[in-house]
Amino acid sequence: MRNNVLLFLTLIIPAIFRGMIIAFKKAGNLCTGYHDRMRASVYSFLKAQGVNFETIDL
Repeated sequence: MRNNVLLFLTLIIPAIFRGMIIAFKKAGNLCTGYHDRMRASVYSFLKAQGVNFETIDL
């Protein structure tokens, strides 16, 4: 019985972590793409409003 539990844990825990890593990578790619699109649209909108990005100090 104890061997079955240990075998189950050694098989299931890496599978859970592997699934979490894949999910985080996919979510990161989605967020990055969304952020890039949003930044591009905000940049073009502000540029159309006459904001000069060369003179802005951050």
